[in-house]
Amino acid sequence: MKIRLGQKIISERSEPFIVAEVGSNFDQSINKAFKLIDVAKKCKADAVKFQLFDGKVLYPNNKKMRKLFEKNQLNSDWIPILKKYCIKKKINFFLSPFDEKSLDILIKNKIKFYKIASSEIVNLALIKKIAKEKQPVFLSTGMSDLDDVKKAVRVIKSFNNNKIVIMQCCSLYPLKDSLTNLNVLDTFGKKFKKQSTIGKWLLVPSIFIIHSFFMLTLKILLFQL
Repeated sequence: MKIRLGQKIISERSEPFIVAEVGSNFDQSINKAFKLIDVAKKCKADAVKFQLFDGKVLYPNNKKMRKLFEKNQLNSDWIPILKKYCIKKKINFFLSPFDEKSLDILIKNKIKFYKIASSEIVNLALIKKIAKEKQPVFLSTGMSDLDDVKKAVRVIKSFNNNKIVIMQCCSLYPLKDSLTNLNVLDTFGKKFKKQSTIGKWLLVPSIFIIHSFFMLTLKILLFQL
């Protein structure tokens, strides 16, 4: 299976596609977001990834959590600005949408690929809408079992979208090496052979096995700013 990501084609035999995870780690400062993009480029990452969510949508009935997420959410008006900056720096730019409203914003801004967060792997309505765009989809699996992964892949493929990257993720911060369970990549390879390519996400990449997709968080690079 081969998938084009910007100017690079990834497969199980290609060099890794390195993504620097900015997430929401920019203190709602666009200048800090620019600096993190610069750090990612300096580190020779292929792409930077942000998150887009709306605290009011995620937690309509939980005031404490809503305020926490609103404090860290990305200003959607910055998306075309960040996209333009990434084009200038020659680094790919994409995001994880956490709700359909956020996805609509990404579609409007013509984002070329999407990542489904581990927390949203059972949000089949969101996954369906993403799949309809026929763009590459990165599927995080940190909060799922194999049946959840199978359902998500089935939904994406039902829209004739075979551009799927299944990622082994561990939703623990910080992550101990003993809990990475990288052997699950072999399980994914067997269960989804010829249906997708396989990647992984680690907080601190102390273990590195060559696969076609690799993501690390820019949290560990903040000290460079």
